[in-house]
Amino acid sequence: WKPNAVGLLETAFLNANKFGLLGAGSELPNLCLGGTVSCSQVLNGPWSMAFGVPLTIPGMLAYATVIMLALVPFLASDQRDGTGESGVSPIEEWSQNGLAGLTLSMAVFSGYLISVLAFKIKAACGWCFVSASCSLFLAGFTWNRRLPLPTVKVGLSSGAMAVLGAGVIFATTSTQVAIADAQTYLATGGAQMELQAPPAITTHSSDRVMKLVKYLEKSDAKMYGAFWCSHCYDQKQTLGAEAMRSIPYIECAKDGANSQRKLCQEKDIPGYPTWEIDGKYHPGEQTLDELEELVGLKAKAATPLTTELP
Repeated sequence: WKPNAVGLLETAFLNANKFGLLGAGSELPNLCLGGTVSCSQVLNGPWSMAFGVPLTIPGMLAYATVIMLALVPFLASDQRDGTGESGVSPIEEWSQNGLAGLTLSMAVFSGYLISVLAFKIKAACGWCFVSASCSLFLAGFTWNRRLPLPTVKVGLSSGAMAVLGAGVIFATTSTQVAIADAQTYLATGGAQMELQAPPAITTHSSDRVMKLVKYLEKSDAKMYGAFWCSHCYDQKQTLGAEAMRSIPYIECAKDGANSQRKLCQEKDIPGYPTWEIDGKYHPGEQTLDELEELVGLKAKAATPLTTELP
């Protein structure tokens, strides 16, 4: 039951992060591959809730319940005498029915969430894929054996209820999103929603950085990022305001100011920030030494990179 443990720990971590139990300002690691939406946006957006409840909460409870149902027959061994309708003891039959129904429901709902991710949000969230994979594995493990007919009936009934529940949640959330969009449209008088610019850079560039900039310009260097990306901001702070005025910065977020989302998608940018230097892509925040190495400039003795703007 390792996948169940992984699913339980993952959903517990996501809930702890959502409710600030990991400390103020704790940032969720971004496992969103490609696209222009962060995992934080996916996991905190309108599609991550159902009737005001974060979906990670019932997800965590479902994984915990699977563990309980699997352990009940062993913990209640004194009640395993006799057989029920399916040829096993009543406690085992109860556990078997519960596992069949719950794991199939989890798989159905995971399919719904992945469909929303693909067709509505249009993002690839690694956290979501891990949880969905765990749910599908549990359902496959439970159903890939000969189950008594009563257990099959219970499981299929639960799966049908999960399909109905997913449909209700989809319809409700779609309505809420449409109403929110309409309210925004009316509030702005039909004008386009204000785009968001990255935070202001508060550091000056050192002589060392400005020398590096000349080599970056010769290498046709570009930096791809998103306004909400903290690592992108840290990269800009490392280089300083003067340097960033000379380095082309490409905004990949759909709702970012001067967004070039289509270009980012065409180039299949793997994450933020990503540097393009001499036509090659280097994902991740780079140190000054690493950038100097990428452009063929031998690093000098360490000097202050930036100074705070007054």
